[in-house]
Amino acid sequence: MKIGLLGYGTVGKGVYDLLLNSEHTIVKILDNKDQSLNIITSDFDEVINSDIDTIIECLPNIPVAYEYVAKALNKGINVITSNKALVANHFEELYELTTKNHCYITYEASVAGGIPWLHALCDLKTNDKINSFMGIFNGTTNYILDRMFKENIDFDSCLNSAIELGYAEKNFSSDVDGIDTKYKIFITHNLINNSICDLDDIVCYGIRYINSQVIDYCKANNLSCKLIGYGDRNNLFVMPMLISNEHILAKTDKNNNAVIVNTKNMNDLSFIGQGAGRYPTANAICLDVKRPLDSISIDSQSYISNDYQMSYFLSEKVIDDKYIIQSNDQGYITKKLSIKKIKELIGDKEVFVGGIYDQSC
Repeated sequence: MKIGLLGYGTVGKGVYDLLLNSEHTIVKILDNKDQSLNIITSDFDEVINSDIDTIIECLPNIPVAYEYVAKALNKGINVITSNKALVANHFEELYELTTKNHCYITYEASVAGGIPWLHALCDLKTNDKINSFMGIFNGTTNYILDRMFKENIDFDSCLNSAIELGYAEKNFSSDVDGIDTKYKIFITHNLINNSICDLDDIVCYGIRYINSQVIDYCKANNLSCKLIGYGDRNNLFVMPMLISNEHILAKTDKNNNAVIVNTKNMNDLSFIGQGAGRYPTANAICLDVKRPLDSISIDSQSYISNDYQMSYFLSEKVIDDKYIIQSNDQGYITKKLSIKKIKELIGDKEVFVGGIYDQSC
């Protein structure tokens, strides 16, 4: 494989290191700042017009990344990317370009970091039926929640610490508001079902409004709070979930990711590992170098009904009494309602919404 590497930052340098002594050749590297290697250029046209068959995209700028990826696919050059926002926002268009130009796009590193999640799903679905998946897809929020619970530190302090450590960007909305996880479950759902859903149909609540009352309620009831992405054929949502401390997701600490897939033959399979970082992400990219994601197509449109039902913990009383079954100084518990219904009732109100996970469901 002859590769053009777009970006020579944290992940790009990791990819370069892992491929340095392999059978694959990095012909050109695009980078506007670092000129330490003689194969680095600041001119994208120089990269795309080189003798390459594959682009590895590791750029921070999404509009520019999209422009370059689209140009590569239009030229019949394969693309490997870790950019979940790029893939999610242009999913159908990118696949149309691969079909039209007889090339491929593959994106293992876009979901669950270093965990070989998408490759595992591709393998599973060839011989099994995948029923559902759920997990912690964002290491930044897991780090914040882990510290809040273990050290009794407030949300803002934990967020600032995550920014200082490089886990969160200064523009942290994508992480704490669940958008990053939303992109990842969108990609996962489409890959599993060989279909495409409407990104706007995914109900999404983040952890921005978590407070000490939520923490106190969880501790009093042997629960933990984790930002969870869930998907099955008809449901897709991102939401803080209050889960038993005995559950494997509750035990996932620091900035780790943990994902679970439920299948007809295997029941639950769990994957736990680093969700970001130079070498975990670079290793996931190199999985795509060795073997692109296979058995992927868009055969249909998914209908997301979001009729999955559970009770919810609300930090404030923002819905009618008829939906409340319990209240105290810490918050309010609703009766079982569908994801669609709770979204209708809560909308975009500035309140913590946490699903209460019932493992028997």
